[in-house]
Amino acid sequence: CTPFRAWALLLLLCALLAVFACLCKEMGLTLLVFTAGVELVSCQPGSRKLARGGLPLAVGALGLFALLAVLRFMVTQGSSAAFGFVDTPVQYNDNRDVRTWSYLFQHAYYGKLLVLPGNLSWDYSFDAIPLLRATWRDVRSLGVCSAYLALIALVSYSLSGRGHRRLLLGLQVIVIPFVPASNLFFKVGVTVGERLLYPRS
Repeated sequence: CTPFRAWALLLLLCALLAVFACLCKEMGLTLLVFTAGVELVSCQPGSRKLARGGLPLAVGALGLFALLAVLRFMVTQGSSAAFGFVDTPVQYNDNRDVRTWSYLFQHAYYGKLLVLPGNLSWDYSFDAIPLLRATWRDVRSLGVCSAYLALIALVSYSLSGRGHRRLLLGLQVIVIPFVPASNLFFKVGVTVGERLLYPRS
């Protein structure tokens, strides 16, 4: 079996698994992004060069992800859904800065739940997590900055030296499947939900 045929078969298998996973939950499509990340992080033994064939496989996986995401978007006819004010009050606020900072604070809150999973709640709707109406002047914006600085520090450390890339793989396992639930690209029908954070456990 030639290397090209092996890569093609691997991509086809990943695409099929991603489609089957997407039928259960949308974050299944992120398998292809994770595959691309693994290939980009993998190095040849004893060097810092990418593993042979890693770049074409990563590009192919990202291309398949884009294609399947567009197809899913076409089948579901967009991402807009009629969520009520009680479910997601952030999206009903008129001020874009308030919405942005409130969504960013939700990411920081998810980070807190990941590190310190205490005080879990079955329902974070309505005003369980108040909006950041003062935007960056709200003291909770320090939590947003701390969460993102910690993430950047972990990524920088994992890229800094030999043997640290395992940390980057661990971050991929947490961050990549979380992106569809992060309200970055489309609205999600929950404010915060632990089930969106812990599906890999």
